Amino acid sequence: IAAENLGGSALPSLSGASLTTLNATNISSGTLNAARYSGGKILQVTSGVYNGTNNNSSGNAVDTGLSATLTPSATSSKILILCTVPYSISSSTDRQDIMGGLDPWGKIGSGSFAKISGSGDFAEYYSLGYNDAAENAERRLSGRYAINMIWEPSSTSACQVKIYSHNNDANTTVSAHYDSRSHMNLLEIGA
Repeated sequence: IAAENLGGSALPSLSGASLTTLNATNISSGTLNAARYSGGKILQVTSGVYNGTNNNSSGNAVDTGLSATLTPSATSSKILILCTVPYSISSSTDRQDIMGGLDPWGKIGSGSFAKISGSGDFAEYYSLGYNDAAENAERRLSGRYAINMIWEPSSTSACQVKIYSHNNDANTTVSAHYDSRSHMNLLEIGA
């Protein structure tokens, strides 16, 4: 509005601090206050893939080769871990039980790898009964290990996730990525 149309007075300066219900499509520059929009947004996605069987008959936890790394943009961010690993668990003897599993392990920054807290619910153990070798000559179980869990590292350092295999003794072999390709996706979820 021209000043002469207002009786010759100049318009006062205006501040946008009191404006409400703006359409975000009309905002071409500036920074929105984080408190003004809701969290739960996917901020970034990283992935990893592994092709080739990894056998573990050591009786110890072993890195299977599948990993992915994500560097969170804020300490309040969470990481959603999505992973699928084809596997088999087999026995070299006519034992009563064969047990093994897979777990996600994490490392923050230059720290060391450790089992991610709460991931015990996702470990898979199997126990089979065999009367003799003739009942099941192969003595093998196979399937797909799937994980869908939240990790809260509370850090902006690089966060790496690996899948480890484990078994109950050296007579049991856990074969990760068994006859197939394994995938892992890490999604940063904003607070």
